[in-house]
Amino acid sequence: MQKTLESVKLSYSVHKWSSYHPGFHPRNIRDSAAPETRWMTRSNVPPQFVILKLDNPAVVESVSFINRNVAHVCQLRFAKVYGGLNEDQFVELGNLQLVQGSPTNCFSLLPVSDKSVASLQRCVPCIYFKIVPLESYDKKFNLSIWNVELSGYASPTIVVPACTRLNKYLEEESMRLCMKFLRDKCHIDVLKQLMDRTGTCFEDAWLTTFHRQLVELKNFKEAEEMLMKAADDGVFERHCMQSTGVLRWTEIKPSSVSQERNTSEDLCWPIGRGGHDMCVDSEQGFLYLFGGWDGRTDLGDLWRFNIRLETWECLSLNTENEGGPSARSCHQMCMDVSRQRLYVMGRFYSILSKEYDEQNSAGNFYCYDIPSRTWTELSASGVPICIYDHRMCFDESHNRIFVFGGRRRRTGPLTNQENEYSGLYRYDVESGNWTMLRSGSEPGDGPLAGRVSHGMALVPSQTGGCQLVVFGGQREGSPGRFHGAECYDPSTDKVELLPVPLQNNSSSDEAGNGFNSVQMPNGSVECIYDQDRHELRICPSVFGGDVQTTTPPPTVKSHMQNFLVAFSLKDMQLSWISDVQDPGPRTSESGGWPQIRSMHSFVYDPKSKAHFVFGGHDCHQNGRERLDDLWRLTIERPTHAAILRRAILDIRKLRCLHLASSDLPAAIRYLQSDVGSFVDKTVEEEREELHSLCNEVFQVAHDTRSGVDQDDSSSPTSLIYYRKKLFQRISSYFPQENAAPRSNLKEVVSIDKDALFKFEI
Repeated sequence: MQKTLESVKLSYSVHKWSSYHPGFHPRNIRDSAAPETRWMTRSNVPPQFVILKLDNPAVVESVSFINRNVAHVCQLRFAKVYGGLNEDQFVELGNLQLVQGSPTNCFSLLPVSDKSVASLQRCVPCIYFKIVPLESYDKKFNLSIWNVELSGYASPTIVVPACTRLNKYLEEESMRLCMKFLRDKCHIDVLKQLMDRTGTCFEDAWLTTFHRQLVELKNFKEAEEMLMKAADDGVFERHCMQSTGVLRWTEIKPSSVSQERNTSEDLCWPIGRGGHDMCVDSEQGFLYLFGGWDGRTDLGDLWRFNIRLETWECLSLNTENEGGPSARSCHQMCMDVSRQRLYVMGRFYSILSKEYDEQNSAGNFYCYDIPSRTWTELSASGVPICIYDHRMCFDESHNRIFVFGGRRRRTGPLTNQENEYSGLYRYDVESGNWTMLRSGSEPGDGPLAGRVSHGMALVPSQTGGCQLVVFGGQREGSPGRFHGAECYDPSTDKVELLPVPLQNNSSSDEAGNGFNSVQMPNGSVECIYDQDRHELRICPSVFGGDVQTTTPPPTVKSHMQNFLVAFSLKDMQLSWISDVQDPGPRTSESGGWPQIRSMHSFVYDPKSKAHFVFGGHDCHQNGRERLDDLWRLTIERPTHAAILRRAILDIRKLRCLHLASSDLPAAIRYLQSDVGSFVDKTVEEEREELHSLCNEVFQVAHDTRSGVDQDDSSSPTSLIYYRKKLFQRISSYFPQENAAPRSNLKEVVSIDKDALFKFEI
């Protein structure tokens, strides 16, 4: 058994800070005596920070924010923390979301749960600890921290090996940067000597060999063969899996005159609506659509869409006449695919409506048997009462349904009724019993507090069961909006707050903006789970592209909502998936991608790997108030074959230019045969590249005759420069730990203006 140590409270002093409001000095965070003793920034404009200096070097295990005024508007909501051995070189240790209402927010900062001595010796040692507050619970106010406690390991048994390891890592990374610089400057002999003497490899051996063939020897044929073998060995697989991808939209339209929308009583296309719901039968290849609001009245029709044939079938124009649910909107629907059953629950109605009576205060929970086309009203005993804007998932492995959140009405007299929030319920299909797992009346900042406008998905757990992941949501009062994701494990009845990053991993937006951008007050986010990629994809509550209005003067609205958010459950990272190009303003007739909308329905078919969006409220009100369009959305990601073909095409283009520098006729023949035959003529971009290459061939031949040195690495138009750029692009397909450092040596050199002035060229 490996030896373990107990963490201790770490003492520190306040070393440096960005600003403070008079009377609220940063040193106050060390004082836990008075309730109003705190640090408050002078401004809420970033960057704000405070740097703590530990009395002794340590590996910081956790940071605790202790708040003696739990309801204060200035309380911190988001923060980042960093650590390091000097104040000029920090490593990010944590991306934190604090819970208002809790007197203590404690965060573990270790990268692993294993706290053995061997694991702790691999962690970041700290002398300096930097806290960067990002946002308070009320954005209008300055940022406040009451008291901070650090815990960790200051034993030399831990710290000395950790410091030695960090210094060795920094030395090796510095050496790798030097090696990359030497190779970029074509000092190959010096590079080889350095590698032999230090024993340091700054990239994968395959890449080193490939660089030699492509850049140094100009052996393009061998470079092609190396790439083809690498593709066969699955080298590009990780890049394909980690690629964010781009959205590709296709509008599904009526295929014949008989399918014109809303032209007869025998409808062949659902009318426009919002507040409806859809679910997917991936095995049979169907979408099911029920209910909604058409702008005048609730709808009670049930439809089925054939994914393969792209046709709608009306199963019922009025389900209430067949013993099913009455017309409704803001309900939820889920499906038991193996048993071919649909489940419908909830509805929206005004508290002032005459329909609010004892009968309508029941759960309104129905099951539709698809083979027999019959409805059954299920037991209302223990069912969530009068809910809407909730979320519902079916767990086929245990034959049960989970319902969470939404608003509910209290039963009883119609006077002075208020909204309440529903909690988490489980329905066991075989027994017909409901179980309340969370009441929904817990404090707004408690685990799985009741809410609306959230997303929910059922995902497999590591133990072989399933877990519920709840994303975002809104609630009146505090906290207003839920910015994170919570995971509920039915086997343990425990809730875990997932460490969702505050912003896109490839974006510089302010923290919190990512969640705010997918969650609007007038609709719920839609959340689906992709088992192949083990990720959640979230569709914004207001979604779609811009629309040029038809009324003068014409205006164009922003299409910023034309994206999905992907949340990887493998590495807990967020990424934005959007269109690769801006197709320009669209009108409601021009197509291209969906116009901006809310209260739409968004589902995913894992078999065809396609998302479907139907209807919604037209956010521009430019014509139809309720939309009746159906869109298929796919996410295009690079494949092994596409990466290989593109890389080989680039190598052949480069080879053609090198031929032009020595033998123009041979270059033209090679262009016609080996390059032209490899270009995909159906892709406009590649056709344009081929035309440009023709001009470049003659330009290179002319430059070479004029005495231009094509091996001048300092010239951005030289052929060696092109070879280096191509190598960098191909090496980007490899995992970062196998490739040369992404940064450059010149980027870490500080510039002295006086020395620069005296520098002679």
